[in-house]
Amino acid sequence: MQNDIFLSIIVADYDGVVDDTQIKRCLDSLFQQTLNLFEIILVHDGPRSRPDPLLNYTENHEVKCQSLCTEIRHNKWGHHSRDLGLQYASGQYVMFTNGDNIHYSDLVENLFIEANTPRAPLNLNNGLILNRPDILIFGVWMVGSYVIGSTFVRLNKADQQIRFPLWGFPPEVNKIDCMQFVMLLELWRSEGGWSIKDRADADGVLYARFSKKYGVRYIPKLLGEHW
Repeated sequence: MQNDIFLSIIVADYDGVVDDTQIKRCLDSLFQQTLNLFEIILVHDGPRSRPDPLLNYTENHEVKCQSLCTEIRHNKWGHHSRDLGLQYASGQYVMFTNGDNIHYSDLVENLFIEANTPRAPLNLNNGLILNRPDILIFGVWMVGSYVIGSTFVRLNKADQQIRFPLWGFPPEVNKIDCMQFVMLLELWRSEGGWSIKDRADADGVLYARFSKKYGVRYIPKLLGEHW
């Protein structure tokens, strides 16, 4: 592999929504990965009112890190932050997450293995092609939430006993979370980046579109927690 950065992890951060304890927990989970072939791009929505949380990790030289800020605060679900992060990404693949999420220590290692394991494509009746490694989708725990029909209901974010597994199948609105979707950087850029910024469910809309176009590979493991 020519690029030794396998994965760009773009973390959206928000004043007033994600506190210092939560962003530290998120970053701790990333710096504890068993495979360090990734970079962290922390993007804040507008100018920061508190110190850059990445400063606490400057002694770790194995992981490339950078902090960015949007020029103004958009308050649009982090979509502008994600699009800015894409402009600075240098990994082979890109994954988006939020500053209050948790990532299990074998997340990057599992993604790397699946991206480099040959598998025979499988055509489903709905037109989706499985086992193509351009897009990787993994399972997460949705903490403090439940699903009724096809709608997420936020019950109690602090209660870790309230959770359900979300597998991202099919990759459609209300069936996949932003952090579950990993796609080649070259495809993100060919698609114009995070092109939808004016709706809360932009991730589901974009993910469904890209999955139908390029096919997906599912990783049947729970590799993180959405808070």
